[in-house]
Amino acid sequence: MYIHNLKYFFGGIGLSKEFGKYCGYLKKHKTECVVLVIGIVLMVVSGIIESSISAEKNEESVSYKYTDNAAVSAAEENVAILNYADAEAERLETFLKTIEGVGDADVIIYVDTSFKTVNATEESVSNSSIDESDSNGGTRSSVTCDESVTYKVIKDSSGNESVVPVYTEYPEIIGVVVSADGAESGVTKEKILNAVKALYGVPAHKVEVFEKGEN
Repeated sequence: MYIHNLKYFFGGIGLSKEFGKYCGYLKKHKTECVVLVIGIVLMVVSGIIESSISAEKNEESVSYKYTDNAAVSAAEENVAILNYADAEAERLETFLKTIEGVGDADVIIYVDTSFKTVNATEESVSNSSIDESDSNGGTRSSVTCDESVTYKVIKDSSGNESVVPVYTEYPEIIGVVVSADGAESGVTKEKILNAVKALYGVPAHKVEVFEKGEN
C-alpha cells in the first residue's frame, strides 16, 4: 500500500513511469530485497565486532609487552653474566697453552653475583668543641667529630639529578675447573693451579685440575 501511494505521488511530478518500474521490481523481488538488507546489516555488525576484538587484542599485546620488560631485563643480565664467564674461560685456555708442559686445555668458570656499578661518593667531616667549666674554676674542652658519606650527584641541562658512576665490579669467580693435556704430571698440574690462583684470586680448594682424556 505504501509503495502504491509513492507511485501516485511521484507520478504527479513526471516520474511515475520510472518509479513504477522500480516499485514493480520491489514487489516482485521482495524476498530477495529483504535478504539483501539483512545481509548488509549483518556485514556492518560483523565489522563492528571484529574491530572491537582487534582493539582488545592490541591492548592485550601492548600489556604483555609492557609486563614482559622486567623478564627481558633479567634474561639479558643473565646472558651478560654467562658471556663474561665464557670469555674468561677462553682467555684462561689461551694462556694455559703458553705454559711449558701444558697442551690443549678446556676450562669452565663458575661465577656468583652479577655486575655492580660503584658510584662516586663525597665525604664530609665536621668538628665541634664545647668548653665546660667545673666547680673548681677549671675548664674542660670536649671535641666531637662527625663524618658522613653521600653519593655524588650531578644535574643535566634539564635539571635531572643522577649519581656519578666510577667503575663496574664484575661477577665474582667462585670456582674453576681445568682439563688439560699434560696435567698428569704433578709439576704441570701445580703450574696450572698456581696460574689460576694468581689470575683470579681463587683459593686452591676451589680449583680442580684434571688430565685431559681421549674423546
